[in-house]
Formats: sequence, C-alpha cells, structure tokens
Amino acid sequence: MEERSRLMAELAAMQEKYVGDLANRDREYKQELAVFRNAVQDIASTPEGATALAEFNRGNWIGAKTILDGLAARGRSRILSDG
Repeated sequence: MEERSRLMAELAAMQEKYVGDLANRDREYKQELAVFRNAVQDIASTPEGATALAEFNRGNWIGAKTILDGLAARGRSRILSDG
C-alpha cells in the first residue's frame, strides 16, 4: 500500500509539473501571437504592406517578399538615419 501511495504522489507531482509547463507554453504562445499580430497590423497599415499581404494571399510569395524586403530596407535606413 505504501508503494501505491508513493507512486500516486509521484504521478500527481508529474501531472502538476506538466500542467505548469503547459501554462508557461500557453503564455509564451500568446505573447508570440500578439507580436505576430502587431507586426501584421503594422505592415497592413501601409499601402505597400497591404499590397504585399494581398500578393501573399494570392500565392505570389516572391512578389510579396520583394515588397516586404523593400519596406524592411526603408525601415532600416530610416532607423540608421535617425540614430
């Protein structure tokens, strides 16, 4: 009986750890998702970004990437000129 109690306690501890790990992953996932959504909203708020997203949704990934690369390059040059 003592062995059974020990195993049950061990199982309960493992389950609690698993639930804690899931909660941490869930928080991390929510944070990552929020960052992603903010990035998409930022991109879509510009005419070029909206065009890039439309191209991506049409399956023109190369065209979308070209537009996004241009936006990123302009963003980097703006940061460098401000700094």
